[in-house]
Amino acid sequence: MADIRELPTIKMKEYIFQGDWESELELTNFKEFRNATGSYTSLNQNTNDGILKLYIEDILDDNPDPTKPQINTVNYILNNQQTIIQSILEKVNSDYSRLQNIYGYEGSEKEEFMPDLNTALDIKGLIGFGNIHVSRFSKDGYAYYGLEGGCTWDDEHGIGLILNRDEVIEFGSADEAFSFYPKVLKHNGEYETFKKEQESRDIRKVMPRKYNPSQKYGKLKPKQYSANQSYEYDLITRNFNDELIKQIEKGTIDKDHKSESWNDNLIEWAAWRKNNEVLKYLVKENAKTRYAIHRCTENNTNFEGLKILIESGIDIDQVNAIGENIFSHQLLKYATLLDIKNKWEKSGDFSNSEDMNLKMNRIDQVLQYCIKNGTNKYLKNTYGFDPIKKLRHLNEETIDEVKKRYYEIKSNKWKFWKK
Repeated sequence: MADIRELPTIKMKEYIFQGDWESELELTNFKEFRNATGSYTSLNQNTNDGILKLYIEDILDDNPDPTKPQINTVNYILNNQQTIIQSILEKVNSDYSRLQNIYGYEGSEKEEFMPDLNTALDIKGLIGFGNIHVSRFSKDGYAYYGLEGGCTWDDEHGIGLILNRDEVIEFGSADEAFSFYPKVLKHNGEYETFKKEQESRDIRKVMPRKYNPSQKYGKLKPKQYSANQSYEYDLITRNFNDELIKQIEKGTIDKDHKSESWNDNLIEWAAWRKNNEVLKYLVKENAKTRYAIHRCTENNTNFEGLKILIESGIDIDQVNAIGENIFSHQLLKYATLLDIKNKWEKSGDFSNSEDMNLKMNRIDQVLQYCIKNGTNKYLKNTYGFDPIKKLRHLNEETIDEVKKRYYEIKSNKWKFWKK
C-alpha cells in the first residue's frame, strides 16, 4: 500500500473584535513596503514593522459589533496579504507612466522621487501604507476597505486605494482610502436605493438621544460618542426646544453647557442656528453669553437674535477672542464684498451684482444697528488695529466709500489709520 501522508494544515488567522473600532492590525507581508507612519501616513525612514492602524466604520445604533461583511473583510486582509499586494502593485504599475507625466519630475529629482521601473516590484520601495479603513458598505458578503498611505512623488497628498477583497475599485490620493460614498454604492449597484432612502429620511424630525456604553464591551461606539457630544446642540438644531428646556429645569442639562468637542456653549449655538425661542429662554435664565452676539452676525446672520441680546442689556461692543466688536468684524466683511463687486463691475461683469448686493445689505443692516446703539467705531483689537486699519489691503476707492458711508468723513480728513 502506498504511503499516504497527511497534507499540512494551513492555520487561518482570525480577527477577534473586542469593542475597539480603532485598533491595529499586523500584516507581515506589508513590511515589504516603505514605512508610512509619519503625519497623515507620510513616508519616513523608520523600519516598517507591518503594523497598520485599523478603523472600522460604525453605524449609529445599539449593536455593539461590526457587521458580518466587515469581519469577513478584516479576516480576508489577514489571510490574503500577498494577493492584495499583487493587486496593489498591478494597479499602481498600470497608472505609473501617466502619473510620471502629471508630476513631470526630471533628472536627479526623477531618480529620487519617481524613477522608471524595471518591474512592478520596484513600486514597493516608493510607497507605504499606515491606515486601513473598513467601510459599512459591502458587496457579496465583504465590506469595501481603503488603504491609506504615502508615496515618494507626493509627500503632501500620498496615495489611497479602495478595494473589495483583491479588486481595486479606486486609486488616487490618500483621502481616496476613506471616501467610500458614492463610489462603492455605484460599484455594488445600490446607489439609487441608498440615495432614495437618505432623501426620504428627515434627520431634523428625529429626536436626538444619548447612548450608554454597551454591556458586552463596556464601551461606546465612535458615532455614539459623537451623538452624546452633540446631544444638547442637536436638540437646538432640530428645534426640540421643549425637551431642552425641560432638561435644563430638571438639572440634567446645564444652561451653560459646553461640550469638550464644540467651541460654542448653548446660547452661542442657539444664536448661530437662529433658534430664537431657546435664545430668549437662555437670556432669561442668565446663561453666559460669551460670544453670542458675534455668532448672530456670522455667515448665517441672525438679526432678530442680535436684537434680543442687545435689548436684554448685552454690550454692543462685547469683543471676541481677538478683541474685536461686531462693528469691526462686519465692516471688514462689507468692505471686502464691496471691493470684489467694484472690481467685477469695472471689468464689465455684472452677473453677480444682485447676489453681492443682497449680502452687503444684510451686513449693512447689522452695521447701521451697531451705530444706532452707540458702538465704538474706533475700537482697536488686540493687535492694535482699528476697523479702518484692517481694510488697508483693499483698494483705496473702496476704503473711501466705506468711510463716507459709516464715518461720514472724507479720506483727506482721516490720516491716523496710516500711522
